[in-house]
Amino acid sequence: MRKLYMIVAAAAALLISQIGHAIPAIPGSTDTATNDGQTYYALFGNDSGWFVRGYDAAGVSTGFQAQLGPNEFLTPAQQDLVGLAFDGTTFYALRNDATSSLVGTDTWSVVGFGLDGQWDGNQAMTLGPSPFVVPSQQTYVGFSYMDEGFRALRDDTLLDDSYRSIGFDQNTGAWDGFAQVVGQPSISPLDTIASFNQSPGVSEVTFANAKVPAPGAGLLLGAILALGALRRKVKAA
Repeated sequence: MRKLYMIVAAAAALLISQIGHAIPAIPGSTDTATNDGQTYYALFGNDSGWFVRGYDAAGVSTGFQAQLGPNEFLTPAQQDLVGLAFDGTTFYALRNDATSSLVGTDTWSVVGFGLDGQWDGNQAMTLGPSPFVVPSQQTYVGFSYMDEGFRALRDDTLLDDSYRSIGFDQNTGAWDGFAQVVGQPSISPLDTIASFNQSPGVSEVTFANAKVPAPGAGLLLGAILALGALRRKVKAA
């Protein structure tokens, strides 16, 4: 049985290494988003405001840059953005309202912006359910989008030394029932999540420390997750 597991596990790792997409390391970024696994958009904040910049899969700038606006209301001090998602037409920023001086409530919210960086005019969507999905109870460090909904990277260091991928409905912000352990802070720090759909109903989700170059880190984590699932299946058999 152990030999069978090793053979299947090796094959799975090889397959993942061939089709996976590692998130490029973007020093100084807050989070990274993609909708195709080829072009990535990194979120940056400084005293002047929040900016989204484009990069290719190797981390080379594409020249794209957009400042999130209205500028007078979007600085790190006024709105604390911790994650970025992209669906191909709209950027979605995950905001910690508790540490945003313009808001000041114990909530997590999603704010939309167009390709020009300007607010899309829609009211910020609050993640739920309350009082559980709130900054005083849960810490999120990354955000992403795919057809199945939003995926947020939650840091559960104080709970059980783990990172979890949490799913939220893209229309209501409510938890959709999805939760999966994807890493361990004490072993490998993570700070970004990127996801996209390869085809309808087929998605790829990658987690990494995007601020520190680590070739293949995203692929390795994907392989580890797949092997864990395979091992459970083999044991069940």
